[in-house]
Amino acid sequence: MYPFIVWAALAVASVHSAEQCTDKLVGREPSSLELSAVVEAAASVADYQGLVFHQLDDERMIVLAGDLEASELMLNGSQQRFGLHRVEDRPVLILQHCELSQTALSMVAGTAFGEWAGPDFHQARPAVGNEANSLQTRALESEALGGSREIYLVVGAGWDGAAGDPLLVSGDGLAGGPFGAIVEALSELDEMRPMAFASVRFGEGQVDGTSISLRAAEYHQPDQSADDLRRAAYLAHEQFFFEEFIPHVIAELGGEVGQIVSFGISSSASFALEQGLKRPEQIAAVIAASPPVSAVTRSLAAQAEHRPLIRLWCGTLEDIFCNSITQLAEQHDFPLETRPAGHASALWEEAFSASLREMFTTRD
Repeated sequence: MYPFIVWAALAVASVHSAEQCTDKLVGREPSSLELSAVVEAAASVADYQGLVFHQLDDERMIVLAGDLEASELMLNGSQQRFGLHRVEDRPVLILQHCELSQTALSMVAGTAFGEWAGPDFHQARPAVGNEANSLQTRALESEALGGSREIYLVVGAGWDGAAGDPLLVSGDGLAGGPFGAIVEALSELDEMRPMAFASVRFGEGQVDGTSISLRAAEYHQPDQSADDLRRAAYLAHEQFFFEEFIPHVIAELGGEVGQIVSFGISSSASFALEQGLKRPEQIAAVIAASPPVSAVTRSLAAQAEHRPLIRLWCGTLEDIFCNSITQLAEQHDFPLETRPAGHASALWEEAFSASLREMFTTRD
């Protein structure tokens, strides 16, 4: 267990605007029932870092700090305004407010980033470790990139491309982490179709002799203001992903796959969504969790004559992302799921798990 656990239970008192809501925040002593709830919640998220948002019931949520840095954020953001109580050497802050808004929470935490660990998350996501047992990794040489990239592949038990079983693809090397383990676990369920999942890492470049990540350049389609280096990085990665990476994976899997589903989180979600809108004949479905929405994204959505099946997800505590995602979903009738969560893995793992459960039940 981490040395400091800071938490807040938030209750919906009435329906007001965020501004009115923040005026009604009041510090108070925790009840014995709330103390029991925080101990149970803390045990369930003991391995998380950063802020953890845990749904207590329909009206309240608990916010836990999984490490010392997050504890200090909450302490610094709240003690001046509301005062703190100590219970068994734990700094405890209980807040009542009228809606779960980032405006209110940011006053307490000083940040909108955190984990979602509510009951829906626990129902959708199978219990898995940090890596699939069947994970394969290798370097793939690329003419488009002028070098090699590490790729990750997980093939669920019983997967058969000739039978139409799906292939999931992503950036960020996601098959190499818990998302690959999720695919492996879901593929073993009787009610689920077996799945294969392949992903590739983003690249690195050199600026003044210093290695830098090319993630932003490779995953965000450049607009007219982008410089030549960024535009070249994006186009090279796009060519690699669709002309080298995906064909290589399909060939390695035997030459046949069912639907191709593109998945991403944050920046790689933007790449998944934008490429799905550009290539609906190749990408059958998109799962995009917390994608930054740019003018390019909006333009592609407006111009698309055909589009794949799209599932958008965002956390209501990541306003900078969720506001623009919600607008995009409303304008183009894209299905959108939200949770009282920040910009972090637990939300994305639920998004991935729940979307796959919806899309891929047993073979006909």
